[in-house]
Amino acid sequence: MCGLFFVLQKCRPIDRDRFCRALDSMRHRGPDHVGTRHYTLSIATNEGQCDVHAALGLQRLSILDLDPRAHQPFTDGNRSLVYNGEIYNFRELQHAGILRNETFRTTSDTELLFKLLGESRIDRIGLLNGMWAFCFFDGDAGELILSRDRYGKKPLFYFLNQDVVCVSSTIHAILHYLSLSTSFDRSALISYLNTGVLYPGNTHATHFREINQLPPATIAKFDMRTWSLHSDAFFSFRDGAVASSPEAEDVAQIVADAARIRLTSDRPVGLLLSGGVDSSIVLAGLV
Repeated sequence: MCGLFFVLQKCRPIDRDRFCRALDSMRHRGPDHVGTRHYTLSIATNEGQCDVHAALGLQRLSILDLDPRAHQPFTDGNRSLVYNGEIYNFRELQHAGILRNETFRTTSDTELLFKLLGESRIDRIGLLNGMWAFCFFDGDAGELILSRDRYGKKPLFYFLNQDVVCVSSTIHAILHYLSLSTSFDRSALISYLNTGVLYPGNTHATHFREINQLPPATIAKFDMRTWSLHSDAFFSFRDGAVASSPEAEDVAQIVADAARIRLTSDRPVGLLLSGGVDSSIVLAGLV
């Protein structure tokens, strides 16, 4: 896992020391590299021309393409991506003709995602097979794109008011940067006691009233000009997206295929076996 952090502020420059300390609070999520990128852009907003200051950071755990060329933030001009996760079918998508620019300078899944977003192909997010949380800053378009995988395996939290947007893999980093006082939402505790589940939920709410999460299977756009966020689901089990039930298919083959694609790695791969039924089935699918 990696730890991503992003701050966008109107008129007021980023506090770089505080930003670095907030990012450092996630160093356990990515021991291989720490990267940051800062921008100052003039944006035409509803209130007139305004300087917008942005900073992106990532604590990287390197899995695919260990070369520094694949470090993040992955950047080209006024566009930058910070991304936590893995796109298992990125090589297939590279050769599927879904991109106008099919020249790649890395062997990482990050570059495919960056190009997909850079070409405004967010309608193709549903083609991704993987787990992810990402934040894509497009200074040229004056927008920010956020997304989270179908099951919400990778966390993505955010804070938004009239002056600042803060996005992170952890709530703690947001609280640290903003020196934010929070209030506990007791309904989240009641829900947890009733269901045993706190994350992920299907709403933007968290157990802190001031902090939101991006729901699973969601893609969101933040418009810097109007300073507004709009989100939509790109996938729903209720819409019949799953065409058939496990009983109608070869379950052993499904498990084997799921295990196989997760072996895509430029590092040694192993399995931590707890002895439960689920991990035993995965092990059986690998041997």
